[in-house]
Amino acid sequence: SGSSSGGGGDNEVDAAVVAAHPFRPLYISGGSYGSLLLWQWNVGRPIITYRTPPGPAVTAIKFNSRGTKFAVGDRAGFLLAYRFHFQSHHHHHSGAVLPYFTFKAHNKKTAAVVFGSSSSSIITAGQGGIDRVTTANIALWDTTRAPGSNLVSTFSTTTTSSSS
Repeated sequence: SGSSSGGGGDNEVDAAVVAAHPFRPLYISGGSYGSLLLWQWNVGRPIITYRTPPGPAVTAIKFNSRGTKFAVGDRAGFLLAYRFHFQSHHHHHSGAVLPYFTFKAHNKKTAAVVFGSSSSSIITAGQGGIDRVTTANIALWDTTRAPGSNLVSTFSTTTTSSSS
């Protein structure tokens, strides 16, 4: 049985969230201690390490529809985007793979990520606003724009609770 201690037994995996590749037998796990690992079905160890602990808990992972990129949100409010290159099913990459896009998307937590109509646009939902001024909790980002101009649009949602 697995544990989320982040420690070290053979069967212990710190997986708080997972996302399956759209058409390959692969998935990515994100841990509560910040790990981000690529796995292949029926292989007992990660085959690529994208991020190692310690770090902010991974809260969201999503592949684009073609499976060529994936986006990650974390508890510190960051949005990270990675290019996904995978040649061999027995390939193992031991060093951390760096994202091509990293941005502080939300002041508190980035709770959800999804690709927009193009693979360069990513929509995030989070907590704590976008910056010191904007209280929006939904944002559209363009990863091809220069830093400072990559926030395309924002809006806020409100939730109400009712008791019955």
